[in-house]
Amino acid sequence: MKKNKGAASVALVPFFIGSWGMTWFCIFWLINRGLLEETVAMEAVGVVLDSSIIFIISNDRLESVERKEFI
Repeated sequence: MKKNKGAASVALVPFFIGSWGMTWFCIFWLINRGLLEETVAMEAVGVVLDSSIIFIISNDRLESVERKEFI
């Protein structure tokens, strides 16, 4: 089977829906089936981690703004 980058986008669909566990499952399942190269998978994992960090930082900033409003 031909390995392609389209499989990485399929693996990220559950992430955008909001299912973290299913995202990791899809990535590792595609690697095990030989449909996704490890290098492409690492790019997909990087997207997930970058998005997670951005979400955490933005959520933390939002909470700090809310705390200042209440004080």
